[in-house]
Amino acid sequence: MVRLLRHTKVTGQISDDRDHPNTISLDLWDVNNRKVCVTGESTGGGSIHIDEYDSIKVSFTTQSHTLLIPHKDAPGEIAAVTGMIASCNINIGQMNVYRTQKGSTAVMIIETDQLISDKMIKKLKLLPDIHDVIFIKAL
Repeated sequence: MVRLLRHTKVTGQISDDRDHPNTISLDLWDVNNRKVCVTGESTGGGSIHIDEYDSIKVSFTTQSHTLLIPHKDAPGEIAAVTGMIASCNINIGQMNVYRTQKGSTAVMIIETDQLISDKMIKKLKLLPDIHDVIFIKAL
């Protein structure tokens, strides 16, 4: 999970209050000193499952290339992101959107068949109401 963000400072704490014995919560700070908490567990064989991002319940593994995109929960956000991905001939294999309440911050989890370039990540970050774009290369 440490590979989630480039240029990060990481602290972790093994959680005793979770159902899975191999659960860890990581506090990550980016280059702008913005903190994000990620919780996940090792599922064996080098695989991990992420179940929380910044207090939002999510569910994804790192078996596919994955975009994690926190954004404002507003009409057109999903269409803008998926349209840009399609325009680069990148196929979406799986996608889920999570939120805690209507109109608040939501998180898109997009698994792709192809790698996402740094150029594409920069373009996605320029879209209105996109808070961040994190690319996780398949493990």
